[in-house]
Amino acid sequence: MTKFMPGAAGELAEEYPDVWKAYAALGKATAECPPLTGILGHDVRLIPPA
Repeated sequence: MTKFMPGAAGELAEEYPDVWKAYAALGKATAECPPLTGILGHDVRLIPPA
């Protein structure tokens, strides 16, 4: 890791670097995706119904 992270996140990153890299990749992929809208968003209950 190149950045210091306090608390549980830092401990996880130190003890399980592969898990942390996968978690970071998931966060990046999620940020790059368009938001879930309409029926799909309701089906997975990530956004409230309109």
